[in-house]
Amino acid sequence: MLSQMYALATYKAEGDETPRIGVFHGDRIYPLVGSPGGEGAMLSVIAAWEAWQPLVEAAVGSGGIPLERVRLLAPLQYPGKILAAGSNYPAHAREMRPEAPSALLKAPYFFLKPTRHCVIGPEEPVILPDWTDAIDWEVELAVVIGKTARRVAPEEAFDYVFGYTILNDVTSRTATRRPQDRFPVDWFSGKGLESFCPMGPWVVPKQFVPEPPALRLTLRVNGEVRQEGNSAEMLFDIPTLIAYASQRIPLDPGDVLSTGTPSGVGAGQNRFLQPGDVMEAEIEGIGRLRNPVVAFQG
Repeated sequence: MLSQMYALATYKAEGDETPRIGVFHGDRIYPLVGSPGGEGAMLSVIAAWEAWQPLVEAAVGSGGIPLERVRLLAPLQYPGKILAAGSNYPAHAREMRPEAPSALLKAPYFFLKPTRHCVIGPEEPVILPDWTDAIDWEVELAVVIGKTARRVAPEEAFDYVFGYTILNDVTSRTATRRPQDRFPVDWFSGKGLESFCPMGPWVVPKQFVPEPPALRLTLRVNGEVRQEGNSAEMLFDIPTLIAYASQRIPLDPGDVLSTGTPSGVGAGQNRFLQPGDVMEAEIEGIGRLRNPVVAFQG
């Protein structure tokens, strides 16, 4: 077994338009020979990990491609579902509701983000819609499920984790709120739009991540730090989130459970994304996810 960290990436090589699975190690991508290509390839590898793990580790060593010569895609194309935890860091909850600083959730709160069209990969642009504004950033540690989890107990939850990646839960603060309507919160319009789910740059298997994770999260806009936090600050930890979600719906291999964001979002500063901005979401031990911001072009 390799002693140093590796990660699984989905990429396109020069002259090849088919998404491929590779092993990121050092500063190179090593093609996973024999793995399926195309959409769903990563899901297939995760679902049969016991068979693939020796081949993944054997792939590292020779014949690697320099990272700058490949185009990294979102590592999961595409998850069956993305469940995102809302208001899961106390400091973020307070910045969003300064009028009620002690009002924390009593149980986890999830919403769904669409997969196709919403999920984008490293260096792909986040598109600012022309019909809403106040577009915000949210760096999050995302858990990738490794095997079907149904009614899982918290003490068993990590057994169902495959690994971790970075997710940026891009949000329109204006579209999320409809205070004059019968349904005053519109999560779909606020968080489910095209390009509003950057993910990547790869998936790090859980064996390389502390359990429970206590990882530094940082988000920069144009090089300026806007968010800093640590995954140890979660209100509901990863086992609690997995147990809660799996009581309601089975989680399948390749599903993504995003664990919430720390404080420092634009809504707390009245600073929002503009065309030309560049976001960099970084998590210690996982990597850095970079995405430019562009205006919608009809």
